[in-house]
Amino acid sequence: MIKHILAFLLGVIMISVFNSCNNVNSFTLGEDIVDIKSNVIFTDTCTIRSFTFKTDSVITSGTGKALVGRYVDTNMGNITINASTYFQVGLPTLPTFDPALTYVFDDLILCLHNTHYVYGDTTKVYTIGAYRLTERINDKVPRTGYLYNTSRVAYDPVKLGETSLKPRYVMSDSVGIRLSDALGKELFSKIQNQDIQLSNSLNFLDYFKGFALVPGNSNNCVLGFNAYDTSKNVVYMRLNYHQAGFNYFIDFKLTNGPPPLQFNRIQTDFSTSTQKDLNASTFKKQEDMVSSILTDNQTFCQAGTGFVTRLEFPYINKLLEAGTIKILKAELSLAPVMNTYNLIPLPPKLGFDLNLLNSSNASKGALTNPNGYPKFLDDSQYKEQTAFVYDVTDYVRSVILQNPDEAPAIGVSITTSSNLYFNTLDRVIWGDRFRNSNITKLKILYWRY
Repeated sequence: MIKHILAFLLGVIMISVFNSCNNVNSFTLGEDIVDIKSNVIFTDTCTIRSFTFKTDSVITSGTGKALVGRYVDTNMGNITINASTYFQVGLPTLPTFDPALTYVFDDLILCLHNTHYVYGDTTKVYTIGAYRLTERINDKVPRTGYLYNTSRVAYDPVKLGETSLKPRYVMSDSVGIRLSDALGKELFSKIQNQDIQLSNSLNFLDYFKGFALVPGNSNNCVLGFNAYDTSKNVVYMRLNYHQAGFNYFIDFKLTNGPPPLQFNRIQTDFSTSTQKDLNASTFKKQEDMVSSILTDNQTFCQAGTGFVTRLEFPYINKLLEAGTIKILKAELSLAPVMNTYNLIPLPPKLGFDLNLLNSSNASKGALTNPNGYPKFLDDSQYKEQTAFVYDVTDYVRSVILQNPDEAPAIGVSITTSSNLYFNTLDRVIWGDRFRNSNITKLKILYWRY
C-alpha cells in the first residue's frame, strides 16, 4: 500500500514541480508515511557555456530560391549580409522569320517572380543590378556536385540593367529589369540570321553564360525569387518584338541542370561590425568560436551564412555528487533575445536542429524529440518568457552514464529540413545564462535516493 502511495505522490510532484519551479528546490517524499531518504529535486541553474561558430560553407545550389539583397544587422553587431544569385538561362525553340516581312525589336526584359520571402526593412529603396557572367557556372561545380554560399563565378562589371523599388509597396508578384538594348538587338539579329551561336544549347552557353544579380549598396533588405525550372513563374529573360502591329516574345528560361546551374552567394561582411570580437579572423575555421561573454551575452544562429550556436554543459556530472540519482525529466529552454525579432520574425517552431558536437564543432549525430516537442512558449506581451523548449531527457541520461572527458555540447542551427538552412537567411539570437531576462536554461528534474 505504501509503495502505491509513494508512486502516486512521486508522479504528482514530478509534474507540478517541473512545470512551475524556476529555482533549485528539494522535496522530501513520504516522510510522514515511512522513513526513507529520497528526494525529488528540480534545478534550472546548470552551468551552460554559450558560443557562436561558423560552418565552413552552406549548400545554396538547386534550392529553388534566388536570394538577392543586402542587410545590415544591427542586432548582430552591424555585420552586413550580402546575397547575390547566379544562374543560367536555356535556349528555347526559336521561331523562323519570313525574310519578306519586317520584324522590329522592342526590348529585352529579365523577369523575376516573388516567393514573398523577405528579410529586413521593406520600407527602404531596394535595388537589383543584372550582370553578364564571363564564366560558366557548371565549370565551377566541384566533385561534390554542389555549389555553396562561398562559391565564385566571374561576371562583367558593366551592368546590363537595374531596377529599384520599395518591397512593401510592390503589389505585383513579378519584378522586371530592362536589360541593355545593345544586347537585345544583338541577340535578335542572331535569331533572325540563324546564327551558329544559337544553333544548340552548348553554343548558346558559350555565347551567353548567364546572369549575376547583385544588390545595390544602399539596400537594407533581401528578397527571394522563384528559381524552380519546372514552374511557369520561373526566372526568365524575355525578348519582345513586333511585326505589322502584332506583338511577339521569346522566353529564355532559367535552367537548373544537373549539374546545378543556379546558386546563391552569401557573404558576411565584418568590416562594418561594431563588435571587435565579430570579425573575419574570428571564424577562419569551423572549430573557431567566440564566447557569448564577448558578444553582449548572446549567440547567433543563422541560415545561409552558417552561424551556429554551441552550448556546453561542463558540470552536468556534478549531479552525481548528490548520490545515486535518476533523471526523471530534462528540458532545454532556448530563449530568443527580445527586440531582436521585430523586423526579422522568429523561425517556425520546427525551425531548428539540435546536434551533438565534438570539440571541433563537427556533428556526432542529431538529437530527436518526443512527440509534442519542441514547444513554443509565446510571451507576446512582455517577450521575457518566449522560448523554444526541447526534451533532452535521454541526452542528459546518456551524458551522466558516459561521463565524457570533454564537456558535452549541443549545436543549435536553423533546420536543414524544408530547405530553411539552404534557401533562407532566417536567424535567431539566443540569450546566455548571464542575462537578466531571455536566459537559455537546462531544466532537470531528478530523483535522489
